[in-house]
Amino acid sequence: MTAIPSGKRLRAALENIQRFIDERLPIGDAPGAAIGITAGEWMVGTLACGVADVSTDAPATESMRFQIGSISKSFAAILTMQETEVGHLDLNAPVADLVPWFTVRSRFAPITLHHLLTHTSGLILGSDVAAEAEADVRALRDTEAGFAPGTHFFYSNDGYKLVGLVLEAVTGRRFPDLLTERIFVPRGMSSTLPTISAEPPPQAARGHERRTDRPSHRGDPLAVAPWLPWESADGSIMSTASDMSAYARVLLRQGALDYPQHGHARLVDQRSFERMVRPVIDDADDPGVSYGYGLTTRELDRRTIVGHTGSMIGFSSVLAIDRVADLAVVVLLNGFGDRWEIVRFALETMRAAMGGGKLPAVPPPPPDPVRVANVADFAGAYTIREAPAGGGAIEMANAAGDAGARTVEFVAQGEHLLLRRAGGDIVLEPDGEDCFLVPHSGFDRFWLRFGRRDGVVVEAFHGPVWMVNERYTGPAEFDGPAEWRAFTGVYDSGDPWHPTMHVVLRKGRLWMLAPWLDNKEEELVPLGAGRHGGVEFRVGAREWLPTRVVFDEPRDGSSARAVYDLAPFRRVAAL
Repeated sequence: MTAIPSGKRLRAALENIQRFIDERLPIGDAPGAAIGITAGEWMVGTLACGVADVSTDAPATESMRFQIGSISKSFAAILTMQETEVGHLDLNAPVADLVPWFTVRSRFAPITLHHLLTHTSGLILGSDVAAEAEADVRALRDTEAGFAPGTHFFYSNDGYKLVGLVLEAVTGRRFPDLLTERIFVPRGMSSTLPTISAEPPPQAARGHERRTDRPSHRGDPLAVAPWLPWESADGSIMSTASDMSAYARVLLRQGALDYPQHGHARLVDQRSFERMVRPVIDDADDPGVSYGYGLTTRELDRRTIVGHTGSMIGFSSVLAIDRVADLAVVVLLNGFGDRWEIVRFALETMRAAMGGGKLPAVPPPPPDPVRVANVADFAGAYTIREAPAGGGAIEMANAAGDAGARTVEFVAQGEHLLLRRAGGDIVLEPDGEDCFLVPHSGFDRFWLRFGRRDGVVVEAFHGPVWMVNERYTGPAEFDGPAEWRAFTGVYDSGDPWHPTMHVVLRKGRLWMLAPWLDNKEEELVPLGAGRHGGVEFRVGAREWLPTRVVFDEPRDGSSARAVYDLAPFRRVAAL
């Protein structure tokens, strides 16, 4: 049995973690947080920080419910393994044998439950275009599998929606009822809800986000996010830090319930649990992360961590389990921020407390969020080679204040990178490798990205603007199909998940730019005529990617609509 620190030492550890979160929260994108910490069979404690709703300043409390997002997928995996254990499901049987109406265009072998659970099905991510899961899955008949099942990892919410529908077909029970009867009640998760209702339930935190039509920066205010009802196996659970810690203890006990009155009862048997946590495939876009059945494994501080993250409109979360240390941490945020930074510090503190070591000191907040370690790499004058006629929606071409200017200057000032401008220099905010935010009206619609050749910065991109410095030696002009200019512009969907995207032409290729894309910017690769008309492109350079965008045939020089996977977007402006 795991030894819990003495009362005094435990209080000191929790206070240490509380101070850490209190100092980090103001520099993130979440106004509030709830944290749960569990060790072995014991609930160590819960913490609440910040506010639950910026419009009312109501404080976050330890009993508040948060949307946990895709952590819900591990619950769906448990229910699937339960049905497998009693012989009702074969993980390697074609899904279409279980749900005959399911179909997707494919030249490959059938998709199985194994493929759905591991995100190796080849299905699209999912655009949530319908009001309920079955309609979304039925709409997959108009999409095409991107790759042979089992050969690549591509995260698919629609795949897990289908898992829930399979469970309903096999059991004759609604998926929310299965969650409640088979997991919540046996585990004593009395504050957990299986669905997100039309209105926020009692004791619910409100989600928050900054602007969604462009990259958000530190100066953007936080606002209450839309509340979207949802009921599906891909992520519709609402829970508290305490209840999620109780769930974490099931995973620490490898599927066993830890209430004495249940004796040796289990949610899943040992073999099923080990199959859930066994890595099946690596996530090429997140080095060091592998996926099993509804759970990931990753290396954190040279330790293997099992768990899952979650993201919803205005919410983010993480469940992290250190099986060797017999510790688990749950982080629930009503916004966004560095969830893993909190997990890392909480685990480090609890390991020290349980092992009798010195508690780690709370590091101060990052002293300078706009510090650029390699600032000299980017400094210099850049000549604009491509820009929309007349400057378009951005004014990068006129940064120097001269309407005819074709040169943009980036200046290193200490460890800061500045965009030189006649009206006042702009301090750029680092946002990933060789990527910056430009926090100024007129410049903030796009990321500023620098490009390297042989490790040396030679060019920069800001939306449709392409710039080069004196070290650039490549071609000066690129020939792309003239008809592609009809597809450029600003597109709006009205959907909170995918609100706005920009399509730009640069260096002879089309690019799709959107804050909600994992990589922020993706090349559009032409595939020819779309199945129902229009012109179809693959989103991303890798040939196996299943994501598509189809533009309507242009009229009067521009396309009025684009369909991203299944989600329609209206063209609302030129660039």
